[in-house]
Amino acid sequence: MTVEIENAGDENISYNPFDFKMANSQGQIVDQAFTTIDTSTALQSGELAPGGKVSGTIAFEQPAGDSACSFSTRPASGPIRQSR
Repeated sequence: MTVEIENAGDENISYNPFDFKMANSQGQIVDQAFTTIDTSTALQSGELAPGGKVSGTIAFEQPAGDSACSFSTRPASGPIRQSR
C-alpha cells in the first residue's frame, strides 16, 4: 500500500514504517512485512518539517481475499494526515 504523510503541525515530526499496522477479519494486527519488492519506493524513517510531505509503500501480509482489512497508524510525534 502507498501512504502519504504530511506534517500539518508547527514543529518537526518523526515518521517510521513501524508506526503503521494492519488488522484483518480474524483480529490479527500486524506490522509491515519485510520484503525486497519495490525497495526503491519503500517508506523509510525520517523527519518532516512543518508543511513537509513524504510518500512511500509499506507491505503487509494478510490472508488472500480478506476484504475486512483495516489500516491504522500511531505516529510518534505531531499531527499527521494520511491518504491513499
